Amino acid sequence: MPDGMRAARFTTGALPRQARYDAWRHLISAVFEPSMPAGHGCKDLRAEASVAYFRNALIACATAEAQHFTRSQRLIAAEGLDHYIVQV
Repeated sequence: MPDGMRAARFTTGALPRQARYDAWRHLISAVFEPSMPAGHGCKDLRAEASVAYFRNALIACATAEAQHFTRSQRLIAAEGLDHYIVQV
C-alpha cells in the first residue's frame, strides 16, 4: 500500500443479527441518516463497505439492502464535510 494510504472493510455478517442495523447506521452516520423502507425489518441487515483513504480523498464501495438516506441540514452543519458523492 502506498505511503499515506489506509484501508478498512466492514461487514454486518460478522455481527449478531440484533446489532447489524445499529452498527451500519453508526458507520454511515457522518454522511447519511439511513432508514429502512416500510415493511422491511432491520434485524438481519446485510451490508458491507470497503474504504480506502488517500491523503484527503476517500474512495468507498458499499453494498447494502434497500434503504432510504437523508442528508438533513442539521447533519450537514454538524459534520462540515466538503465532498462529492457519486452513487451507482
